[in-house]
Amino acid sequence: MKIRRRLDFLLTASWCLGLLLLAGCASERVTSELPVAGRILPPDRILVHRFQVVPQGSEYGTVPFKQSAEELRVGRLLGEAIATNLVAELKARGVNAAMARDDAPPKEQTVWIFGRFMHLESPRSSNLVGGYTFADPLHTRVLIFQGSGSNVQAIAQADTETDSGVRLGMAPEAEKAAVDTDAKRVAKEAAERISAYYRKRGFMK
Repeated sequence: MKIRRRLDFLLTASWCLGLLLLAGCASERVTSELPVAGRILPPDRILVHRFQVVPQGSEYGTVPFKQSAEELRVGRLLGEAIATNLVAELKARGVNAAMARDDAPPKEQTVWIFGRFMHLESPRSSNLVGGYTFADPLHTRVLIFQGSGSNVQAIAQADTETDSGVRLGMAPEAEKAAVDTDAKRVAKEAAERISAYYRKRGFMK
């Protein structure tokens, strides 16, 4: 998708207000953040992308890293589940939301959410690099944008860590339950913060 190719460029944008959309809560902790953009148009909808499982470019870091087949499989299940649950949680709170699709690109007022799974580069490092791995806590990087084409602005970015029950080698039923629990936890907390921000800004009653 063309939007994804703009991410690295957009992350250099200049932002000026305090971070409101991605403030952390009890089981999801914000470990670093970049602030909200100064001017946000009343959104027509939110498009949610599936979480990126495989690192891209500089996200690989300096330590050699290769994901296992199981990490790719479970990461894709979790990324899909988080996005699907986030859309459902936003709709339940009165926010117009949908899964992002190539045939339904964002418009000028559209807000879109893009997430990446991250992990610590090494056990002794605090540096986060891209890619899903079996780990507790689960590390993510969440980016929020508004607009389309040349009129896209970065709204917010935050690195978060969330308690995770997913483990390598789980039985299928236990793995499914753990993935569902993790996804619902992440989605519910994110949807609550986003809907609260919508109400604060008068985007919905």
